[in-house]
Formats: sequence, structure tokens, C-alpha cells
Amino acid sequence: IDLAIIYVSVLPQSSEDEAIKILKKTKGYLFHLLFKRLNMRPMPDLLFRIDDGAKNAALVEKNLIND
Repeated sequence: IDLAIIYVSVLPQSSEDEAIKILKKTKGYLFHLLFKRLNMRPMPDLLFRIDDGAKNAALVEKNLIND
């Protein structure tokens, strides 16, 4: 595994960009913590993404109600 994609949910949604910036800034520290805990060599690179699951579910529910 070369890459670990980590999906995060952020509330309020207006803070998503800031949350991703903070996660990217602390990626080295998080990598270090995971390296110590996991018995995995080589350790995959970490990539943070916004989880749109809740947003998509709300949109589907809204569409179902309006039909």
C-alpha cells in the first residue's frame, strides 16, 4: 500500500477547508503516531479528503421528500 486515503467529516461544512489545511500541516506528526502503533512497513503516505457521504445522503433525502 503506497497511499492511505483518509476521509473526514467536518461540521460545520464551512470549516472543511480549514480542517484539511490543519490535517495537512500535522501530517508528519500523525504519520509518526501511526508508524509507532501499526506494524506496517513501508508506511503509506497519508492523503486527507472530505467525506461527502452525509452531504450526499441529505441531498437524496431532500429529493425523495420533494417527489
